[in-house]
Amino acid sequence: MVRFVFFSLLGSIACFSLGAQASNEEWKKAIFKTYTILDFETIKLSKENWRVRKYKDDALPEVYLSQNITAPIPGSRRALLFRFTEFTNYSLEFILPEPISFQETIQEMEFPIYSSKSAGSISIILQTHDYENVKIFLTNLNFRGWQNKKVNLSYKMNQNDPVLNSKLPLRFIGFVYEPNTYSDSVKEILVGIDDIQATTRKKYRTLPDPASLLE
Repeated sequence: MVRFVFFSLLGSIACFSLGAQASNEEWKKAIFKTYTILDFETIKLSKENWRVRKYKDDALPEVYLSQNITAPIPGSRRALLFRFTEFTNYSLEFILPEPISFQETIQEMEFPIYSSKSAGSISIILQTHDYENVKIFLTNLNFRGWQNKKVNLSYKMNQNDPVLNSKLPLRFIGFVYEPNTYSDSVKEILVGIDDIQATTRKKYRTLPDPASLLE
């Protein structure tokens, strides 16, 4: 009898745990939404999109939209690709043609990143409502092929409005590539970025009518 009660109790705990997990997933789906913010299918490039710190007469790295190297995700036909040689392996800032503005709180951003194992690094640039640019580290490039890289922004920076309900935007404006000092002898370095996703939630706000407060 004791054994029967014990196993019944274990079964109840397991069912409760599964139920709580399912409830938590439903809660997340209700609060957070995940969507593609940039897919590189229609973006237009010009030399104004990137800046390189170099001497005046040094050659520039190549930046283009590739149809040959794309992430293994449905519908991807083009990806942003950077090509560096041993003579053009400088720090590079890539600025989007148009910043992507968020009035929600960004929980997480996800980037499919291609690397030819260069040992450099990629960071993203976010711009606050008062136009301060913040560089946030995304990943080292010490791997080969495509990998999905995520950055959790919920604790990386303060996204709350100084005044509630003001809906001040946070902008995603671009990337920073920084080479590794040990990659000088590498003949070719390839870095790719494909469809970018963001997970967001609505910002905290005051209730419109004080009478709607729960007592």
